[in-house]
Amino acid sequence: MTILRDPVIPIAEMQILIVNEEGKLMNSCNTIFPTENLMGRNMDEWSPFLTSIFESLCALPSQQVLTIPKINAIAENVEGVFDCLFEKKRDFNLGNIILWSVKDITTAVQRRQKFQQVFNTIHWEHPISAQAKFFRLEGNNMPLTKTKK
Repeated sequence: MTILRDPVIPIAEMQILIVNEEGKLMNSCNTIFPTENLMGRNMDEWSPFLTSIFESLCALPSQQVLTIPKINAIAENVEGVFDCLFEKKRDFNLGNIILWSVKDITTAVQRRQKFQQVFNTIHWEHPISAQAKFFRLEGNNMPLTKTKK
């Protein structure tokens, strides 16, 4: 008997980017995608996503975090699914900056989709069997058929 469980979600890769209040990339750790050729360039040239929300990011109160999950296109030539966190800070050398944390969740999303597809296939091909497995997984021993009075 096969028991379906939610897949283990791997620890995601994370990249931190620093953008100044003019929208230029000042620094990055390059964990997910290289940024050497983006340094000092305006975000309009390489990230339509960041450009579209930058005014709102600049209006964030200091130390407040904005989270935007499951973004597909964070920058040109960067493929995958990403969770993005933004925080406005004050740096002694750079002035007001936006810390942009990018977490690569592509593998986790793909595993979850595959798990859901398998579950749906079992459910539609063998609905009573799938329901029985579901109730056993949930620890619920409810009968699957109506009882006669």
